[in-house]
Amino acid sequence: MFSERVNIQYSVDVDELPAEVKRLLVRANELIKSLHTSSGPSAGTTVDSDVMSVAMLQDIDRHRRQLAAADYILNDVMNIVSGYLEFKAKAMLPESAPPEQPMPGLEEEPPPQELHANMLFKDLNGLQEKVDKLNKQPK
Repeated sequence: MFSERVNIQYSVDVDELPAEVKRLLVRANELIKSLHTSSGPSAGTTVDSDVMSVAMLQDIDRHRRQLAAADYILNDVMNIVSGYLEFKAKAMLPESAPPEQPMPGLEEEPPPQELHANMLFKDLNGLQEKVDKLNKQPK
């Protein structure tokens, strides 16, 4: 089930991005939900001898790998959304606007990298709301 990972890059139509992001979010959600429904490590339902066993070690390893797979998917989603937001931000900028010179005595703006991070995390709550909506949808 768990194999080596390979990074790939391909282009898709901008209109296809929401469906692709949704597909990935559903997949990550399924992986996480399966942790709750599968029989696995549970400190409350096992006796002490079961906790300190090879079977418990295997269950924990399986759960950790499943969490890692979900994390990889969520990282992919984050990269897709980040790339999309950068694309939209660049499209909104005027093409030939000269860079603004700071006025003497005023604080300088943070470097572009910090602005980029602020922009990305600004909509994090919106993304979380969408994930919550997906989780509530009947299958």
